[in-house]
Amino acid sequence: MVDAETTFLKLELYPTWEHIDDVRTFVQAFCLRGVPQRGKLPLTPGRAEAVSMTVHELLQNAVQNSCDGRSTVTLSVNRVTDEVRVVVENRAPRANLERLMALRRVLDQHEDDEALFLELMRGTAGKPGSGLGLGRIRYEGKMRLHIELIDDLVRVSARGAARGD
Repeated sequence: MVDAETTFLKLELYPTWEHIDDVRTFVQAFCLRGVPQRGKLPLTPGRAEAVSMTVHELLQNAVQNSCDGRSTVTLSVNRVTDEVRVVVENRAPRANLERLMALRRVLDQHEDDEALFLELMRGTAGKPGSGLGLGRIRYEGKMRLHIELIDDLVRVSARGAARGD
């Protein structure tokens, strides 16, 4: 049986705020060009932009919440469901984990992505840890989010359609 999900990119890095824009630019170019020996990524230009924005927002959260500065970014595509998945992992101190748990509850309570994004913009825009970037991923990027906390490991997954704009 062939695995439906193919990992196209895995980066382990110690990003700083200055690196995040560079990683976004790289991911967008990578999504558009693909990997010849593994097949071209099935992303349209609009989805490549959404995926790179997702990586950008998740890395901003990782840099802000990390206790050791290290983050792992994984980009994969499921050819059966035609979905792209971005996973960012990092380790975080207890206080940040509690804040992320509270944020996860807020995200889980909202089914309407636009209403969530507007609420986050009104109430907390520009404040560190506001969740605005996660709201942006859901609304603008049209990605579903899943936040896992395993001891001090934070794993945020974003999944959405590989095609479309």
